[in-house]
Amino acid sequence: MAAAAACVLFFIAGALYVGGAPAPDIWFSALGGLGAAGIFAYSRRPVSVALFLLLYIGLTIGALLEDWVPSAGLLLAMALVPVCWLRFAKRMELRAVGEWLGLHGRGLWPNIALGALFAALLFTVSILEAVILEAAGVTDIANVQRLVQKATLASLALSLTLGPLAEEVFFRGWLQRSLSGPSAAAGLVATSALFAVFHAAYGSWAELLGAFTAGLLFGWLRLRTGSLVGPITAHALYNAVALSALLR
Repeated sequence: MAAAAACVLFFIAGALYVGGAPAPDIWFSALGGLGAAGIFAYSRRPVSVALFLLLYIGLTIGALLEDWVPSAGLLLAMALVPVCWLRFAKRMELRAVGEWLGLHGRGLWPNIALGALFAALLFTVSILEAVILEAAGVTDIANVQRLVQKATLASLALSLTLGPLAEEVFFRGWLQRSLSGPSAAAGLVATSALFAVFHAAYGSWAELLGAFTAGLLFGWLRLRTGSLVGPITAHALYNAVALSALLR
């Protein structure tokens, strides 16, 4: 229940962001922090709850000063929530947590190479999707370009570093495996759909389709290798190429 509540809070925050709620970035950060604190509350560790709430109060205040702070706060929560859930609620040792999430070094270089290959594959598929969408009259990729061109250097840096790491830990490392149950395919599709919804703030159908496709490819790579190294590599490289194209 605590894990589900945390997920719901993240997506409520995303909905507030898309809907243009008052001070949406602050809500985005604060609700993400409460979701993370809920994990600690479930584990009956009040000191940890207090520390997490203080952290996110600080991030919320920081959001008034710098626009990249809420994004950093949300990404931090996305990376830590799965770790904290498995460590404190499921009482796993840290090594076992890393194994469960796919954060291990076995097959490091082959997985990095596979990640680079999948980034190239995703970029090729994205070009084909753009051509098909344009033929269908969907040309809202300009919405994404406007947001990217207005982003600060710190925000762009996050999308190449903490962003791919945190999103892959949360979606492919934790959520996909949690939702799979008896059907790995169901977990893959469900997680990819949620990953697409997570990108709804861009206000672009092209972005939603691209994120769903990326989720399928990254998720399949996670299933085949048992590691997050490939998905994280592919995610970071694809973001780098996409940002280069959008910033022209």
